[in-house]
Amino acid sequence: MRSLLFPDGDKLILNDKKGTQELYDLKAGPQESRNLIDEPDAKGNDRVGRLRLFLQTHQNCTPGYKIPFRG
Repeated sequence: MRSLLFPDGDKLILNDKKGTQELYDLKAGPQESRNLIDEPDAKGNDRVGRLRLFLQTHQNCTPGYKIPFRG
């Protein structure tokens, strides 16, 4: 599971294992009770793209590095 908090108070959570995406406006609902990812006026696609670009840009590409197992 990966997440990113945006400066405007939006929080995006991606779970690639389950294939889920969640977007919350923490200013309007700090309890994360209303997922906005599928709302017509939500910034979901843009936010998902930004998080994926961030993660791709910040991968550890050191030769011989292996991601530690997490169970």
